[in-house]
Amino acid sequence: MEVLSRILRVIHQKHQVTYHPKCGKLGLNHLIFADDLMLLVRGDILSVLAVTESLNSFAQMSGLHANPEKTSIYMGGINPGIKQAILTSTGYTEGEFPFRYLGVPLNEGKLNKAMFADLLTKVQKALHHWSNYKLSYAAKISLLNSYSDSSWVTWNFTYNIKSGDFWTMEPKSYHSESWRCILKVRNNLLEIAGGIPEAIAVLKDCMQQNKLKLHLLYDKFRCKGRVVSWARIVWTRAVLPKHSVFTMLAMQQRLATVDQLQRRHIMLVNRCVLCKEQCETHQHLFFKCRFSASVWQGILAWMNVTGRTMNLKKELHWIVARRQSRHWKAKWFVSYLSAVVYSLWEERNLRILQGLEHDSAYVIRKVQYVVKIRLLFVTHSSLDDDIVESINV
Repeated sequence: MEVLSRILRVIHQKHQVTYHPKCGKLGLNHLIFADDLMLLVRGDILSVLAVTESLNSFAQMSGLHANPEKTSIYMGGINPGIKQAILTSTGYTEGEFPFRYLGVPLNEGKLNKAMFADLLTKVQKALHHWSNYKLSYAAKISLLNSYSDSSWVTWNFTYNIKSGDFWTMEPKSYHSESWRCILKVRNNLLEIAGGIPEAIAVLKDCMQQNKLKLHLLYDKFRCKGRVVSWARIVWTRAVLPKHSVFTMLAMQQRLATVDQLQRRHIMLVNRCVLCKEQCETHQHLFFKCRFSASVWQGILAWMNVTGRTMNLKKELHWIVARRQSRHWKAKWFVSYLSAVVYSLWEERNLRILQGLEHDSAYVIRKVQYVVKIRLLFVTHSSLDDDIVESINV
């Protein structure tokens, strides 16, 4: 069989014929069976002759010939003339659907319930066999549920744990890889919890209705950083999700500015593409750049806001301090802030990657339009006259 498998690999490489040993999956419109081997071939005479020639070469070298009486060809969607030519050239008989291969029912169409009648009969006989134990219907259901729920656990206690202690046992040579992974998770749990009693207490806390809830267990051991004060301001309905992402990255100085790339040993000429005057950093790109400053001046003048510091961290803290304010400017200023940060980053990338260049007036109009649409979408109600007048562009 190993020699035959190697020959079939050569057939596949030379003639692009798919072979699938011991598998009942139908993928093409032509199949050849040789003992327990299935060959899937295109439904044309050239492909069939290529396979037949290779099998004949194998027969001459090994002395093993395909038995025509035990070999059948199953075809579907093939012209009757081509079908007859294939049967004549091979000498094999044509099989009919449906049939069984390695016990699996196969058909050229959709499998139906009748094809699994034998299997259903065997299952029913096994179920009715329980009547010998004088079990009631409720008892049979209980036995089924008990077996399904505890069979895996019982097997592990019998084979893997045996008479040892799960909390102290070491991996053995006969343990499977999945069980070794379970022991690794146990070690991590013990290390984080601080001991066996503490680990058991943690697992009990994560139980609900006698079932372990993985989301509770994950929440106990996941890394939790300090919640920054501006998190709820950035992640709000007033801000588009993509704007929130880039505002967060800019706040953490994690955007791929030139100075950040140089720290990763990527040698680039550090020159701001917006003003072409100074080096590109987060603070310069979004606030200190001459181009960025003109965009901010236009937005703030449009909103009638004065006296801003033009620093991302201070601006977010300013919004946090006034988050309870009912004035729409304090409530929606974060939306304009995030939109400007995103638009400046987008303009920067357009100039680098596509060679496109827009003036500050274009970026201002774009920010006004995006925020206006977001404001109308979120409120779902008639707006005050001062808001409508302010957002008209």
